[in-house]
Amino acid sequence: MMPATQTEPRATRKRRLQEDPFEAAAAEAAAHAAPPPPVAHPPVPARAPRRRAGTTNGGTRAARLLANHYAFANGDDEDHLARRHLAGVIEEIELTNFLTHASLVVKLGPKVNFLNGANGSGKSAVLASIMIALGAKANNSGRGKKLSQLIKDGKNECKVCVKLANRGADAYRPEIFGNFIQVERRITRNERGSGGGYAIRGEHGKVSERKKDLDLICDHFGIHVDNSLTWLTQDAAKEFLMNVKDTDLYAFFAKGADIDQTQEVFRAMGQQLAESAERLNRIEESMGALKNNRNLKKQQMTYIQHAAELQHQIDALTTELEWCDIADMEAALNKLHADIQVHRTRIAGAEAQRAAAEAEVADLDQQLVQLETAQAEAFNPELLRTKQMEFTTLSKKVRDLTNDIKGIQRDVADVDREIQTLQGEIAQANHALSGDAQQARAARLAELEQAKAQLQQGEAEIPQLQAQLNEVRERRRVLEAEARDLHGRCGQIESYVRQKEGNVRQFEHSRRDKVYIWGSKTALVLRDIQQTQWHVHAPLGPLGMHVKPKPEFAHKWIYTLRCILGQDMKNFVVSSHEDRKTLQRIFDRHQHRANIMVVSNPDVDMDLSSSVPDPRYLTVLNALNFDAIAVKKALVVTKNIEKLVLFDDRETAERETARGFPYNVENTYIPTGFAVGSRTSDKSIDGRMQWNSAVCPFGTDSGTDQLPKLQAEIERAQVNLKQATEQYHRAAQELETVTPQVQPLETRIRQLQTAHRRLQSRIRTLEDDLQESAPAEVADLERELVMLQDRKHTLTAQQPTLRQQQQDAQRDAMAVNNDIKAMRALQTQAETVRNERNAECEHLQRKRTRALGHIDHWIRKADEDRALAAQREAQAAEQQRHIDMALQQMPGERPPVLRTRADVDHAMALAEARRNAIHAQYGNMTVDQARVEYEHAQNTYQAAKREHVTLSTVIGQLRQALANRGASFNTLVNYISLAADASFQKRMAKRGFRGNLIFDHAKKTLHVSAQLLDQTVERSLRTYSGGEKSFSTVCLLLALWDAMPSPIRCLDEFDVYMDEVNRSEAMKMLMEAALQSESQFVFITPLTLRNLEEQKGVKIMRLPDPVRNNVQ
Repeated sequence: MMPATQTEPRATRKRRLQEDPFEAAAAEAAAHAAPPPPVAHPPVPARAPRRRAGTTNGGTRAARLLANHYAFANGDDEDHLARRHLAGVIEEIELTNFLTHASLVVKLGPKVNFLNGANGSGKSAVLASIMIALGAKANNSGRGKKLSQLIKDGKNECKVCVKLANRGADAYRPEIFGNFIQVERRITRNERGSGGGYAIRGEHGKVSERKKDLDLICDHFGIHVDNSLTWLTQDAAKEFLMNVKDTDLYAFFAKGADIDQTQEVFRAMGQQLAESAERLNRIEESMGALKNNRNLKKQQMTYIQHAAELQHQIDALTTELEWCDIADMEAALNKLHADIQVHRTRIAGAEAQRAAAEAEVADLDQQLVQLETAQAEAFNPELLRTKQMEFTTLSKKVRDLTNDIKGIQRDVADVDREIQTLQGEIAQANHALSGDAQQARAARLAELEQAKAQLQQGEAEIPQLQAQLNEVRERRRVLEAEARDLHGRCGQIESYVRQKEGNVRQFEHSRRDKVYIWGSKTALVLRDIQQTQWHVHAPLGPLGMHVKPKPEFAHKWIYTLRCILGQDMKNFVVSSHEDRKTLQRIFDRHQHRANIMVVSNPDVDMDLSSSVPDPRYLTVLNALNFDAIAVKKALVVTKNIEKLVLFDDRETAERETARGFPYNVENTYIPTGFAVGSRTSDKSIDGRMQWNSAVCPFGTDSGTDQLPKLQAEIERAQVNLKQATEQYHRAAQELETVTPQVQPLETRIRQLQTAHRRLQSRIRTLEDDLQESAPAEVADLERELVMLQDRKHTLTAQQPTLRQQQQDAQRDAMAVNNDIKAMRALQTQAETVRNERNAECEHLQRKRTRALGHIDHWIRKADEDRALAAQREAQAAEQQRHIDMALQQMPGERPPVLRTRADVDHAMALAEARRNAIHAQYGNMTVDQARVEYEHAQNTYQAAKREHVTLSTVIGQLRQALANRGASFNTLVNYISLAADASFQKRMAKRGFRGNLIFDHAKKTLHVSAQLLDQTVERSLRTYSGGEKSFSTVCLLLALWDAMPSPIRCLDEFDVYMDEVNRSEAMKMLMEAALQSESQFVFITPLTLRNLEEQKGVKIMRLPDPVRNNVQ
């Protein structure tokens, strides 16, 4: 705030003094005294934000107190302690009608003060009065929940007054308050319960009545009226002394250390930083708008300058237009003569083209005859089949001979094995076994016979089970296929039913909403169209509302017309592109899907005389009625409905298009909805178009007559669905019955096959054992060996003959195979030639059809050119007459015409359009006015840009400062914890305890542990005796006080729960700590103080005994 000087306006100075009473008091003091020394603190801002007493103010309170506490811990500045008690301590307390006191004045010393008195004498009321006077709420004082409860019974008003010292270097604004600050608070009863006001006075009189000014004073001195650790009332002292929970102790510590409030301030600062960043974003957004505004103003200035230049061009072009008219008429005359010559040339060309087409038709007819003659000569397939049968016979003979040779080879190999076996048996015959082996042999023979019988039984059962299994599997496969077919049929029927039910719903919707067929949102779109202001004409649509089949064609061609135009009947027509954008926004708002067509001049009909086909053809255009010209023009432009011809049947359509499509005919259709042909394709089109909806898109009916038919179809389909579902369930149940039969059969077959393999293995083992143990007759074995050798010789002799026959048959088969390959190549070649000839025939047929169409076309073209030539000759004569008349009216010499009238007219139209557009947009603004607006927009944009740069820099600095302060705060909390722990250890050690304060800031717990110096077991507060707990609690309180300094400490009835020994020890510790501290202490106790030693810095005040029943 600027200092009040003689040059400042009187009204401004008066308003400033009203906003800041401190400034007013300073001005009043300056009027009666000499000029004050330089102000050490900044004045209170006129609109400072409201802060609650005890909140952190950027280092003003916490940082200064902690610095004072820790900076002079080494005792090298003795004057500081003396100066500290000159500012912020309570000198006097005055009570009037407060609680039990009618009138009381208490004067306090700067160090230790004891308030002693009997119970009910109002000791705690003195502590409550200090808190209430310095801004505390009623419930924080512990004496009531409302201020009205603090007024003495029978009185309507009470007053508390606290006088604070304000001397020395730490004084608060001494130039305003002087050597003391007196805070007075009055509390009165009113209709709502209670009320109260403040009066802050200095040495020169009253200064302020605002609560926020009291908060600033308390904040300056570091007085926390809501800190339970500083103002330890009777209830708070009891809670603290009796509390042993770690979480409650930490909460007490956090509240006393202002941790939660400081964190809340950090969060508020972060929120304000976020709001500043949001403001920066808004500035960035506004910069874009300002930049656009600057560009628009610059563009405006450029356009206005350009408009002046365009006016000069228009004046020059007006003169040039007059001669351009004559030049245009002469050019048109020359063009007419050129057109006449072109038409004459076209007539000759058309005659030549017709003759060429006729010659081409004759040549094509001759080529077709030749191709048909050559096509009659076809490849004979009988010879190929004969060769194939011969090759098959020879191949079979080769296979048979090969099998014979392989059989002989197998027999020879078997004979060789038998010879080897006999030779081995002969060698073993000399070592025949004794009689004991015969018994074993007989037993093996019996077991062999039993195994063979079991094997035969299993071989008979396995085929039966396999046949049964195959039958069950086949039945399961048939049932699965049947179930799949029935399931698919059910799906098809359900889809058919849903489609028909959808058609029924469409009819029902159409009954309620006549425009529902063109979209569910059509009614909403039409409503918005009626409520919207349009540039030229309101949109027309849906087109189906304006198109209806003519009555004589409706019954026969309604289905075909639906297929051709059904999808286009939901579209809309507008007359300008601006209206198109507006209508598209309406579509987007309602999520309506339809096309929008722009038709200029919607009230002017089109001239279709040159684009319609022969009048004998029925076109889609002729089959429809239109109630709006714009709708007709839109369908002509988009669908070419004037060139879509409707024929009664396919034969008529194919006959009319056989020699080429008629003039101005693009597509042909028949009543069943098929598109029979198209001019854009060489081949005819045979495709049927679909219209999925059952409701007519032209709005001619509501479908009432079709509802019974659709409902009957739905009922029939539901009956079929029920039957198919029942069949599906029966098949599924039978499948569930058949499927479990497969597993047992497969298991039984596997068991039999396993037993079969085991029996075969056992039989082979027994036969091998018998073979080894059987004594053989050597003579018989030798005879059998000779017979086998003779058989081998016979088989070996047959092999050469069979091999020779095999080779002969292979050569014959190879020759026949080569003949077959050659014949197949000829067959392939013949088929290729036949296909090529067929394709060539089709191509020649198409060429012949086109040639016939060309003949008709060139005949028509010649006739048209003759008619046009005659028309152009008449127009040329008329144009020449107009030119002669115009030259007669033109005065002076004729200047050279360098441009056509269209070019000049176009240039003038452009210039006028640009000039008019500029005038319409910017009015009659001058160039100087446009330049002034541009400069203003430029200056505004540059100012916003500078503000953006400045705010960005400040936000960056604030973020860094917030991060630094957060780190410093965490360091401070840890340091306070360490200091409290060190103080607690020191004080506990005085009585032979080893104590620790364990802080867990993350879990918010404070654990107090202690043990005797000669013990190793750590104990908690729950295990202490009453005296030990009281002593430990006092040590904890003093440790917290040492770690967190405060200018004033108040402790109410702390010793009422202690015995005499612990009370004496606690009192000794408190006195020692109080005398060593730089704070002012107020101890309240009802007990006697006879053991308290008289010493410097200690003041004892005893309150009078309470008056009860008029007896003191």
